[in-house]
Amino acid sequence: MGARLTGLTAYDNIVNEDGEVLVEKNAVITYEQAKAIQNSGINEVYVLVEGGKKHKIIANNAVDFEAVAGVSPRPFGLIETIYYPNYIFAKELAEAAKDDSVENVAERYLDKINSIFYSSEVYAEEGEELKPEDKKNAEKRREIRRRFVFACRSFFDIMEEGVPEKLTAEQKK
Repeated sequence: MGARLTGLTAYDNIVNEDGEVLVEKNAVITYEQAKAIQNSGINEVYVLVEGGKKHKIIANNAVDFEAVAGVSPRPFGLIETIYYPNYIFAKELAEAAKDDSVENVAERYLDKINSIFYSSEVYAEEGEELKPEDKKNAEKRREIRRRFVFACRSFFDIMEEGVPEKLTAEQKK
């Protein structure tokens, strides 16, 4: 979103989730302000176009990793921009896994994690059992969810400890 907003005029005040005004109404948006809007997770902005018309700019929820995480993406092998909703969700999982087991967190967030991996659970009708292949697939999905929660917790643990220039073999596991 940042590059598309630069030089446009804000229709209204542009405010982040903390209530901070990033751009005043009718102000021309600078490059720095546009990046701040993008990296605060704002995904829709109204601007003025020719004739004073209101126009909606929609972004794709991409933010600069370093701006939101405070560390370089390079040691993690990440690209510079990330999908903000997944970052926030990963952080939520990591926080939940501090107070509960990875397994419990994975099951508590079952539907939301499944949606990231485009999967869903298969349930047997009342009085029936799952087919053997459905049981096997359910176990695989359970393991994927558990590993995902573990990876989120490990990722944020590493960031809290301070990110080294390169991750050790143990940190990469």
